Amino acid sequence: MKTLIALLTMLMVLGGCLSGQSTSSTTPASSTGVTFIANTHSSSIVGRAIGSSMTTNVAALSVGDYVTRSLGINTAVAGVGQQISNYDFLAINTNGQVAKIFNYSFPIYSIKTTSSYLIVAGEFTSPTDVNGQALILDEAGKPLQCYLYAIKKSAAGAAGDITCLSKVQVGSYSATLTNNAHYSHLGYDVIGKNVYYTDFVNGSLYKWTEGAMSPVKIFSIVPPFAGTGLDDVFVNQTTGNICALESALTGGTNQFDYGNIYCGTDAGLSVTIQGTSTNEVLAETRALNSYLVTTNQYVDMTTLAVHDRIANGSNGGLPSSDRNVVNIPSGGTVQIAYAWSLSYMDANATTCEVATTNGINNSNGCSNVPQTIPGVYFQTMIGLGNYAWTYGSSNPNNSSTGNYLARFDLTTLSLDTTNYMSWLGMASIIGMATDGLSGNLIVTGLNSAGALTTATIDATTGAINGTPIISTAVDNRTTF
Repeated sequence: MKTLIALLTMLMVLGGCLSGQSTSSTTPASSTGVTFIANTHSSSIVGRAIGSSMTTNVAALSVGDYVTRSLGINTAVAGVGQQISNYDFLAINTNGQVAKIFNYSFPIYSIKTTSSYLIVAGEFTSPTDVNGQALILDEAGKPLQCYLYAIKKSAAGAAGDITCLSKVQVGSYSATLTNNAHYSHLGYDVIGKNVYYTDFVNGSLYKWTEGAMSPVKIFSIVPPFAGTGLDDVFVNQTTGNICALESALTGGTNQFDYGNIYCGTDAGLSVTIQGTSTNEVLAETRALNSYLVTTNQYVDMTTLAVHDRIANGSNGGLPSSDRNVVNIPSGGTVQIAYAWSLSYMDANATTCEVATTNGINNSNGCSNVPQTIPGVYFQTMIGLGNYAWTYGSSNPNNSSTGNYLARFDLTTLSLDTTNYMSWLGMASIIGMATDGLSGNLIVTGLNSAGALTTATIDATTGAINGTPIISTAVDNRTTF
């Protein structure tokens, strides 16, 4: 809960300046400011540049330098002099060449698609010049401030190609939280031509439909504490049923809210699971197929019925974030869970621990053989063919201290006992991402001499190549 308190404190500060669905900035518009535009370069593949956030603790290697060296940018596509930064929104052509979609670098969090739009979450807030004037302007000529954009798939830099859906924080995801390992939710979901998203600060849920002039508020709560509200929204792709998450929060001395899950339709939502002192609605609440899984229960989003489940591991073995979750053929998932552990969840929402650094908590319903791996805190997990690859670090709060590379079999639900670090020729791992074109894994680290080195794991054969050609590292790869 200490992490939660820190997050809540930060959000309360944000809540003082971010209130309501729209806001006017006190920063004056600049006559020399550049209008924010998007261009998908006629591509049908997009992604997010990984350069990576894990390099920030590497001596004598700036993030910008690492991005330039590792992305293999083709300036004929990206534009001469165009700097691609960490977490930039990229268009990817069929040759694996990349180009920035926005005309200014902002870190994006996630990409989802509706029928005609790319829905992109991020923190799009204009910097200012020495005179306090905005450098980047929105389509109305005001200082740019947006947290969720709808971008036409055919965007070519024209007016009307992009629409800001929310000028306040969406979900509990924040750029200021390192890796957003816990208590982070993107706060939006899509179905068909519709986008649903939460106004985290004021506890409201909105719906935007392609072509609409403005969103419609369909639900709201009174936030339990100042600066908090609805963490996330989940939409069933078959029935269109909706569930919104208000996770348990600590607000200070003797202040605690056990959280709720609200479910329903566009016509209205009501409390479906009410948090109690013995059944808190965890911040790790996540969607699994047609289920919304929390603590010791789950909601069948097809019928909105509530069922009990078997939960093993800290915080129910649930995924610790929207990332680092890989689907398994039997219908469940394997994921990095609370406290940097590994767990899997079967199609019935039973969770079982796979590996932890300090003991296994499986009690029933689990047939796998778990492992205790001292001194290893898992950071990243990526699916590749029949396996999920994951690496762990010696310091849970510094993902650039990678000391363990493991392979999880998605069919047998077992973790190899081999540490593949030595196969890479690395003394430590900095990060892991996906090749923008081939889908191969790119593992980045330092050799025994402290020099930057990379290796790839082949997407088809699983073979490890210790001397790869540097390629485009991306995540959130999306084809439309």
